[in-house]
Amino acid sequence: MKGLVICNKGIEDIAAQEIEEIIDEVGVVNDNVVIFEADTEKLVKLTYLARSIKRTLLLLGRATISNKLDDFLPLITQLVKQVKSDEWLENKTFKVVCKRLGDHDFSSQDVAEKVGELLLKKHKCNVAMKDPQIKIYVFINEHQLYLGVDFSGVNLSKREYKIFSVGSSLNGALGYALLRIAKLKHNETILDPFCGSGIISIEAGLYLRNISTNFYRKDKLWFTRFLKTNPSKFDKQFEPEAKIIAYDKLMSYMQATKKNAQIAGVSKYITVSKIDLEWLDTKLDKGQVDKIVTIMPSLTKNTNEKEIEKIYREFFHQADYVLDELGKIVFIINNDKFFKDCLAKISEMKKFEIDKERNVMQGSMELKVITMKRM
Repeated sequence: MKGLVICNKGIEDIAAQEIEEIIDEVGVVNDNVVIFEADTEKLVKLTYLARSIKRTLLLLGRATISNKLDDFLPLITQLVKQVKSDEWLENKTFKVVCKRLGDHDFSSQDVAEKVGELLLKKHKCNVAMKDPQIKIYVFINEHQLYLGVDFSGVNLSKREYKIFSVGSSLNGALGYALLRIAKLKHNETILDPFCGSGIISIEAGLYLRNISTNFYRKDKLWFTRFLKTNPSKFDKQFEPEAKIIAYDKLMSYMQATKKNAQIAGVSKYITVSKIDLEWLDTKLDKGQVDKIVTIMPSLTKNTNEKEIEKIYREFFHQADYVLDELGKIVFIINNDKFFKDCLAKISEMKKFEIDKERNVMQGSMELKVITMKRM
């Protein structure tokens, strides 16, 4: 059997790395997805433990499709006839969900209805839109279609601890991805000086403690409805040696971070304080920080160039003091052009250089992840 995970575009390699770490399988990476060998037990374990993914499927079939309805209909009809779905649908209730990326002559609802109709003809089964035993998930990314049994049932990148949200924020999967890009280790000190609602710091706490992001929502994972298995057997927590520091200048952000961290069960592992950038060198020792991982402020219609330049100047001045000589800065930003313009002209920024870059997607928004090191 084959499994499939769906993830944010731009972090497929991190999802593949997790697949190998968690279930010891090498995945094949495509846009937004990773395909791999798996049995049901491995899919259960991956669904429960993976942090960088949105959804897990037991892959029943895939196809290259046209965006034209007249071409699509015969192809999906043939695909549904060919897939081996008896084990999952015979004498079961089900519903079909479709997620579509790209421009097509048909809607997601059109796809879900057609696939549901074809499966009803093929099996002795019934549709149950409110409380089905099985969810069949169709993921269409431009000209690639994937059809499978949904093991997660929910968007795994959306964390239940994120109750208090302020300003611009990341989903949990991207917050975690930044930590893996930074190669965060269990004995390091990590600083987020623009912590907002605390996503990066909380993800660090969960990761370093080895707490599943699904720890408090086991019953919402769809595989619990059709498989007799308890994911608690995969829980193995331990005490981290790392130090996690979350700072921001706004009290409302501090309160949001503290409350979210408490809900996630990691508040005792995160130092949260209301600290402005210019005071970092009074709160931290020289070279104390191994990794700075954050959401970098960007130039927007609500800010001006001088204001953002001032923040960048102070950020890199402070980073030069608090960051270890071999430390890294990893941040995500939505206007890297202005950042690079500042990098070329602000003296405090010239002590660091861009090491790596990657584009990632959050919803329909394209963001840039930048890794920097000392010159």
